[in-house]
Amino acid sequence: MGLSFGLPAVRFGVKADSSTDDTDAMQDAIDAAIAANRPLILPPGTIVTGPLDLNGTGHSTPANAQWAAVAGFHGAGQRRTVFKAKSGAYSAGQAVLRMRNAAGVTARGFMVDGNNVADIGIDFQWIGGNSGNPAIAPSPRNNYQDIWAEKALVTNAVLGQQNDSKISNVRSGACAGTVGLSILAAGGLVTMDNVVVTQGLFEIACQNAQLSQCAFFNGVRLAGASFNHINWGGSHIYGNPTTGITIESIATGNATRGMVFEGAFFPTTTTVVAGRFHQGIIFIACQFNNYTNMFGTITPASGSGAVPIFDFQHCSFAGALPGSVDGQYGSRGKDCRNSGGSIVQWETWRTYTPTWNAGGVAVTLGAGTINGRFVWRGQEAHARIEIVLAADTVIPSGAWTISVPRTASASGRGLGTMWAFDSSSGANHMGMVRINGNSAVANLMHNNPAANSGLVDSANPFAWATGDRFVIDVVYEVA
Repeated sequence: MGLSFGLPAVRFGVKADSSTDDTDAMQDAIDAAIAANRPLILPPGTIVTGPLDLNGTGHSTPANAQWAAVAGFHGAGQRRTVFKAKSGAYSAGQAVLRMRNAAGVTARGFMVDGNNVADIGIDFQWIGGNSGNPAIAPSPRNNYQDIWAEKALVTNAVLGQQNDSKISNVRSGACAGTVGLSILAAGGLVTMDNVVVTQGLFEIACQNAQLSQCAFFNGVRLAGASFNHINWGGSHIYGNPTTGITIESIATGNATRGMVFEGAFFPTTTTVVAGRFHQGIIFIACQFNNYTNMFGTITPASGSGAVPIFDFQHCSFAGALPGSVDGQYGSRGKDCRNSGGSIVQWETWRTYTPTWNAGGVAVTLGAGTINGRFVWRGQEAHARIEIVLAADTVIPSGAWTISVPRTASASGRGLGTMWAFDSSSGANHMGMVRINGNSAVANLMHNNPAANSGLVDSANPFAWATGDRFVIDVVYEVA
């Protein structure tokens, strides 16, 4: 809709001179624009104001339905039209600009300055939801362009339930609160481009979202009940200076899945990813610089029955490669490079501490040593364990078992080799390692079936003593 169809706010006495209290004049202009179903044209300058309601004065509030609202809210430019919160005019929780349950609204070309007196700069949300499902709003299809918000005490801007809406060239600047910009949409598609948050977290909880060419300088928080199908393209994401985390999930539902970072840059942080995930994240052609840990504490979503997997494709790493923690998360990669430009081998050997039992009772190592290493490639695990006995090593009676780093699948019985050295005689003995399906322990067998049915124990295949050692090596299919 062109400017010739718009309703100029100056007709209602709006001065925008940075000193006049324009609250009443602005609200009158908003009410008139709603009544005429015309966009409101905002003048250049600084509009000093108290709280403004873009739904109009005395509007009705039907549950789970669209409310009347200004059709358009058009300023002269992000830095040319400025709403400045008036000191002493705001109560707790109030916003400079507030709008509820609006659809088909275009807001563009203005700045909201909370002036460190308003809790919220911009508060546009849908309250209620669809009939029968209050958690999900309809499709407002709103359009927010060329907007700047800063200096709010709690949050610069909240855009809630903006399903099927477009957010472009939006900036969140200085902010005294924890969250700079919050995008919360339970369903539909939200598209965002050129969104920049310089202070405070960028908080998002969406079922479907597409972001491109964005920058978040204080980290990203994944919130709400769940998030699905979020694609981050060509964005710069810095760590949060308070938590040291770049991407943190505090989502409570199981539907925390389907997230892709493509061509993203992670400049500086302590921990890149932490929190609660269901399926994990796919990183494609991303660059990770100056991080201490790729992963913090990862909690699998309850009821999912599986750990999340983080997949890295064609990425570059300035720090250590991401690893995996059994029961928490897995990671895998393809065609990735280190800071020197060399292609890296993803499935590197890692250490773990095996548990050694005899007859179901733990062996007391004393000064003896036990060392375990493994490499995990998809559904295949390769484990290697070396044990050296000392004078004070105490081995209970009964057959030996050694824990392996990953539980075998139901059909993933594994076979491996065992080498044992008798330091007293200098003899070498060979044996076998067996892992049953759904088991996380290896059974040890020697090559004399007549002695203890071929099972290794404290006396077979020889009487174990100080300096004796054995090494087992096994490959098997993991669960």
